[in-house]
Amino acid sequence: MTDELEVVVNRPFQAHLIKHLFHDRNDLKLASPKSKFPFCEKEWEILFAQDPENSSLLFKHKEKIIGHIAFLPNAEDLYLCYVILLSEYRGKDV
Repeated sequence: MTDELEVVVNRPFQAHLIKHLFHDRNDLKLASPKSKFPFCEKEWEILFAQDPENSSLLFKHKEKIIGHIAFLPNAEDLYLCYVILLSEYRGKDV
């Protein structure tokens, strides 16, 4: 095991892997203001299935998923969104 942060591509997208990151209503609303609370796996599965270029990245620390970001392309732009980090890791030197 390592103390280093590992970045893993979540492909094919699996919403159940990030569900625990969004158990807090405020965290979900900050990351995705239009998303239903509680976290709806089906809603997120549909969203990521809309474009095969959508990318989901998981952040793992000591084999535990502690964060997530997504890259969503739109025409000539690339959006960084759905950013979340477990509260106990925020402000830490991970």
